[in-house]
Amino acid sequence: DIRQFEQIFPGTTNVQQRFPSLTMDIEKMFPASRDYYHYKGSLTTPPCSEGVLWHVFRQPITMSRAQLNTLVTFMRELENASELGNTNRPVLGLNGRTVTVGYPMASPPAEAVPVAASVIFSYEYFSQSFQSQQQFHRDLVNQLASGLKVPAEAIIITDLVGFNGIVASIDVKAQAGREAEIEAALATPETIFSEEQLWNTAVYGEGRQYVDTSNEDDEDDLKERNRDAIIAIVCLLVPLFVFINIFVWCCLFKRRDEAPKKLDADGASIPALGHSTKIGLTKKTGTSGNTEEKKGDLASFDAA
Repeated sequence: DIRQFEQIFPGTTNVQQRFPSLTMDIEKMFPASRDYYHYKGSLTTPPCSEGVLWHVFRQPITMSRAQLNTLVTFMRELENASELGNTNRPVLGLNGRTVTVGYPMASPPAEAVPVAASVIFSYEYFSQSFQSQQQFHRDLVNQLASGLKVPAEAIIITDLVGFNGIVASIDVKAQAGREAEIEAALATPETIFSEEQLWNTAVYGEGRQYVDTSNEDDEDDLKERNRDAIIAIVCLLVPLFVFINIFVWCCLFKRRDEAPKKLDADGASIPALGHSTKIGLTKKTGTSGNTEEKKGDLASFDAA
């Protein structure tokens, strides 16, 4: 009803009837299928900030031309509002981002115990049409229900991620006592998703267990970074150690060369031990009260 639609936006014109109160059932505005796409994006209007988590229904919500005109007119009358209908944010590539598909939670059976698993298929899910994607989802749930012998309502596809095909994250609400049985069956999905079990391998490929190795990769990266850090520290410390040793030895040699020489009682320098030298001997004799000085021969000896 266009009149009800106009009440959502106070201040709109051409309202034929005003209501004192308005009650709307938002559930009726949702599409029949609640499946949705989820990805990290940005605002579609300036400043186009990033970090926005988008949840977009796979089945579009439609409105009449009259409703669209009312919305456009109201938005353009807002102060400091950009013109509605103009493209402020063109379509962008994925640029390494991941688009996942979410599904509404189904009501699990009473006393159910969740069993989780991930199965990978070679099917290029995200390059298919919307109808083909829905068909894959239905076939996947029906195949699991048949192979595990559980109702389709007990199976929830929690996530679909493109990775060399498609990786389906599955939660199976198993009845108490069947957890080990279902867990063992999900550990070998090739027995469920095979041509013998009437799975369409020609289109979807066989199902194989998917093991997330991202944690192992993170541990390997951490070990590699630690090893590189140790090598860098060693390369820094070894030259520093060599420099310190050279500096210490240079200081020791310099101090030895600058050490003061020993002097005798007459102020003469005492030669170092082990050197050969010559000394003169003097002899004093006294005659008639006169002193006579006689120089002796020069002798060569080695100081002990």
